[in-house]
Amino acid sequence: MIQIDFKLRQYSAITLNEVDMWEPLSITCTVNGTRYGSSKDVSLLGSPGGDHKVEYHVFNQTSNTFTFVSCSHKYKQKQVEIILTDEFNVTQGSTRSISPKGSCWITVQLKPKSTCSMYLNLKMEFLPISRKKFFIVRHIECNYMSSEYFKMFERLAPQELDEVEEEDDEVFDNLHLIEYFPPMESLLENTLELKPYDIPVKIQKIKISEFEPKQMKELREKLNIQRLTYKNYNQYFQTLIYLEEVQMAKDIRQYTIKRTTMVKDRKDYKAGVPRYRLPVPGLAERKPSVLRGDKLHVAPLPPKRYKYAGLVYDTSQNDAYLVFNPTYGCINCLL
Repeated sequence: MIQIDFKLRQYSAITLNEVDMWEPLSITCTVNGTRYGSSKDVSLLGSPGGDHKVEYHVFNQTSNTFTFVSCSHKYKQKQVEIILTDEFNVTQGSTRSISPKGSCWITVQLKPKSTCSMYLNLKMEFLPISRKKFFIVRHIECNYMSSEYFKMFERLAPQELDEVEEEDDEVFDNLHLIEYFPPMESLLENTLELKPYDIPVKIQKIKISEFEPKQMKELREKLNIQRLTYKNYNQYFQTLIYLEEVQMAKDIRQYTIKRTTMVKDRKDYKAGVPRYRLPVPGLAERKPSVLRGDKLHVAPLPPKRYKYAGLVYDTSQNDAYLVFNPTYGCINCLL
């Protein structure tokens, strides 16, 4: 169980052959006519047949003139048709100067042909008069899913997101959980589905601690635990398993991480799924033991009425890499 204050690392500008992060141009973003800032990545959610129009307004806020050299991306998959245009149709052989207080528009139109996830790096190249050329990079994350997926998300999405000030375990447990669903093609078919089992209420209410002999006797009587015989074999071990589940839930509480920062990982974007890197103290010593395929529950701070189930995609010596429901981080409405 993890509580996280989401703060994504900003990649606003990349300057070649220089250490400083120099971005003299102001860039704002508009998605389908709605204006957003450009400090964060753009995350989009839609279905095949719809389209997104992302527009970037580049404004020269300095007293110098810049040459707009090119704008490009390297996405080559066929699932999404990408139309990249700019106001002046610049190329390496036909550049355009942006004078002080001048501006230009860059438009990215996305037309999905099938269900898929993609991550687009948009690279804008500029050449100032007195400095070396530099690039400004913006990122567009898209998740296009079938109508069946949208129906699942509609059932899971909370109707109200009223803020709650408390941060205790009980508040966290009562938050609405938004699950992560792997792509349809990766889902396993259940040939033999195990029946769900619920821990009896009288066992759930037990507060396991350092019991004295007298307390252990009272516990045995309360749970009707008798010495092991061939007649009560099933009930005896079933009760022990329930008690182990209760103890495990208590042990997990010890590894709650509060007020930490999760960073979007850009080193790997396999299958179009964005990963988030979470520092986990003690992971190298397996305290806690986090394995690929486990799920960690994450909630923003201050807690609202929802939390996300993050699937552990990979682990390293000190970090766990999580993937989330595509609705996480989306700024645009469903198409």
